[in-house]
Amino acid sequence: MTNKTLQYLIYNQLYSASMYELLALQAPTKILENQMKLFQEETLNNASYLDRYYQELNTSSYHPIIQEPVNHGSFKKNVYWMLEYESSSTKLFCNESYNANNDEKIKTLTSYISSSIVQRNTKLTNIYINILDEEIKKTSPK
Repeated sequence: MTNKTLQYLIYNQLYSASMYELLALQAPTKILENQMKLFQEETLNNASYLDRYYQELNTSSYHPIIQEPVNHGSFKKNVYWMLEYESSSTKLFCNESYNANNDEKIKTLTSYISSSIVQRNTKLTNIYINILDEEIKKTSPK
């Protein structure tokens, strides 16, 4: 794995964390706010694991400047956007976990992170479906 790829993986997780922070602020319920905070914490932990690996290779830490998350207008729209972003992230981490040029340590780590992203995406999908279900209930005739 190149340093550039590793830096991108770290950035990816830090950006995800910033989006989950935005989602926590927009969450319509305390339960969803707490769930988004847990997702944020998980992505920050993933970035930390990746940074430890980066430090082993480079004897320094990587601290990128993270672009401010884009607010797509509503909690629902931001959840949908996050589903798309996390889907791309899953592919990225999954590809690195199978890359024959990578050592076993980074393969294991990227495999772990890709599975955690899949789990978050499943939960985000359920949240999105519940939002749509509530909208349907509001607009359906009584």
